[in-house]
Amino acid sequence: MFSADRTRSTEGKTPASITVNIYYRGTNGSARRFAEEMTTSGTVDAIRAERGNLRYEYFLPLPGDETDRYLLRFFFVHRWR
Repeated sequence: MFSADRTRSTEGKTPASITVNIYYRGTNGSARRFAEEMTTSGTVDAIRAERGNLRYEYFLPLPGDETDRYLLRFFFVHRWR
């Protein structure tokens, strides 16, 4: 699932920021492995260092969340100026 929000500047003329929320789902640990690989490979640091990047974060379920034992859901927020 994907959602995006564009926040306008106080003058209302140009976007001050764009926020993208992406929800991932994966089975057998694939979603968690994806997030770990993005982090350990340096990709997350490179994205965070890009000009205009305001936020890039992963959010995982709390330990013990038994909503679906075989499916891990997480989302990340990517916000740009």
